[in-house]
Amino acid sequence: MGIGLIILFWVAVAALLLAAYLGLARASRRWPRARSLKKVFVAVVAALVVPVIILAALDFAGNFFPGRVFKASFGFSPPPGVAELEGRKVVLGDGGEAYLRFKADKPTVERLIGGRFRLHAGMPSFPPSTPDYWKPVSTPSTRYYRADRFDDSFAFSQAFLIYDEATGVVHFHWSGVD
Repeated sequence: MGIGLIILFWVAVAALLLAAYLGLARASRRWPRARSLKKVFVAVVAALVVPVIILAALDFAGNFFPGRVFKASFGFSPPPGVAELEGRKVVLGDGGEAYLRFKADKPTVERLIGGRFRLHAGMPSFPPSTPDYWKPVSTPSTRYYRADRFDDSFAFSQAFLIYDEATGVVHFHWSGVD
């Protein structure tokens, strides 16, 4: 779903709520019970809107917790074989991306690769705006993996997993666009 459609939806909801409030405000001049109804309306809208705003803020903030980004990316929480986990995920409108860097043992990396990733020839190119902690290096022991259609919630998405077998360091990058 595109950001334009989402914005249009919320503008329509806000317009309906504003129209209802203004209708009650006008009716309260002629009908005394409308004043009480207007107060109930404001309380109900506040009771519904405030939790939605809080949940949206918590969901957005959760994308900056590496463990949550790991779980959202791979479908399971970081196992004991994962250490030094750093990462973030940003989804805004029609696009998103995630960066993870961590150390992992070989069985964990094999679980991550599973049937989703396939070997990729050489270091892929990445946007220049990568986080400071996310600087993969190419060594003879580095393996590169790629997964297309990594996230089904986007029309186009791909992920790269870069694994240095000698150090156990894994760099993961995911990007998606509608």
